[in-house]
Amino acid sequence: MDIRKIKDLRSSILMRKKNVIGVGVGRKITGGEETGEDAIVVFVEKKQTLEELDSQDVVPKNLGDFKTDVVETDMPRIHEVDRKVRHRPAMPGTSIGHHKITAGTFGCVVYRDEDDTEYKWVECDKTGAGIIKFMMNIIGLDCKLMRKTIATMSVRKRYILSNNHVLANSAFVGDPDIRGEAILQPGKHDGGRNPEDKLAELHDYVEIDPNWCYVDCAIAKPMNDSNITDGILDIGVPAGINDAVVGLKIKKSGRTTGLTTGWVLYTNVDINVNYGSKGIVLCKNQILCSAMSQGGDSGSAVLDTNNNIVGLLFAGSQNFMVMNPIQKVFEELNITL
Repeated sequence: MDIRKIKDLRSSILMRKKNVIGVGVGRKITGGEETGEDAIVVFVEKKQTLEELDSQDVVPKNLGDFKTDVVETDMPRIHEVDRKVRHRPAMPGTSIGHHKITAGTFGCVVYRDEDDTEYKWVECDKTGAGIIKFMMNIIGLDCKLMRKTIATMSVRKRYILSNNHVLANSAFVGDPDIRGEAILQPGKHDGGRNPEDKLAELHDYVEIDPNWCYVDCAIAKPMNDSNITDGILDIGVPAGINDAVVGLKIKKSGRTTGLTTGWVLYTNVDINVNYGSKGIVLCKNQILCSAMSQGGDSGSAVLDTNNNIVGLLFAGSQNFMVMNPIQKVFEELNITL
């Protein structure tokens, strides 16, 4: 009889024996060397002597025409990713935050067309630069080199998308401009240190109006493009963006609660949101979903079953999760996937 058939016939009996955690087919190993003989392999958490085992727990030396081989191993575990530790490259769905906040979630990777200017250094004596040298000499400065613009072009650049209150420390209208400040991965609450764990710098954000707002969003520029990946942890690369409609099944991958699923319950909602020391803000035209998040999940991208992003999670209560419509986020930040 084929060895695989014997294994299949005897597997359930072997699995009931003490310490047995698996049965398979392989080559028998004796004294650390492969013998070349086919064997039915029995995996156990701990090898024991015949004296230590009851008779019904002893693995037979042979099954049919084939020898058995007992291999000791610990029980395999799924390889879960710890969302609260440092990752390079960093993945959407993991801990991130402005260096002064606790921690939020790296939502997804987005793109924006930015002007990129190329320069070169030229001697001030070169044609066209003489007037610069003359004027600088008048004010007592010596001009040997000057920077000259060669070209300005639009370049598509990658950014990290999350919330204003995650990446910009809840920057309200009238607050000082903090663009360029350090973004840590993991966030400070999860052990992130500045500058050791600096992943990016705050690039842009939509200020929150204390009277009312439509979005809570910001983007950060990674210090190195190779330090971030496009795939959202446990979800994959977003396929596009779409509208959130009542009854839509959704999912998100967040720093605190991981991968969770739920439903869109209400749209076009004007709702008061508590911003802690900054006060209560009326957030307009928001989307309320079933409760599927906790603190630290803020900034998560929310997707439909086709992996289209439909919202940006920014708040929650015991009964609901609240998200910005993704189209409004993309419009305000002038970003794309």
